[in-house]
Amino acid sequence: MSATNPFGILKQQPRYKIDIDALTSAYLEVQNSCHPDRFINQPKEVQLEAQNKSAAVNAAYQELKDPVKRAAAVMRLMKISIPGEGDNTVADEATLMEAMELREKLAELESPAELQEFIAAASDKFKDLQNEIDQEILAVSKNTHESERVRAVYLSLNFYAKLISSAQQQYQKLSVKIR
Repeated sequence: MSATNPFGILKQQPRYKIDIDALTSAYLEVQNSCHPDRFINQPKEVQLEAQNKSAAVNAAYQELKDPVKRAAAVMRLMKISIPGEGDNTVADEATLMEAMELREKLAELESPAELQEFIAAASDKFKDLQNEIDQEILAVSKNTHESERVRAVYLSLNFYAKLISSAQQQYQKLSVKIR
């Protein structure tokens, strides 16, 4: 949804930290007003417009529910380039080393208990990164920080989201084998 403003579609303030329950309520309200079923007796053009708007509302909701996609949406609105989009991937050496070490550690885990512990630690770090990116975005919006720090935290946030997903998949596979 990079060409549209998901916050505007769902009538939300463009910021990283949001109330998910309020977001869901806003989504249901907007979706109810434009749902294609409400336009079943209207001309085809009106029905098509309702389908397109409904699809945009669904996409906006999915984008804002996801912490990494929401960070990217805020960054786009602030005109901060997003690592991985285009040719601007940035990672310092320490971040790259941490990523390699965590991937190696994940590959070595063999028991569900080890994986649960790994997932819990990675989830804690992910929560810390969510708080950090929120603070960095606020600082950039107040012109007290450069956007490069937001980009670096975004890269870590995205990495940890993928790491947690991989660990959860590995946990599921291992749990199935044990049964």
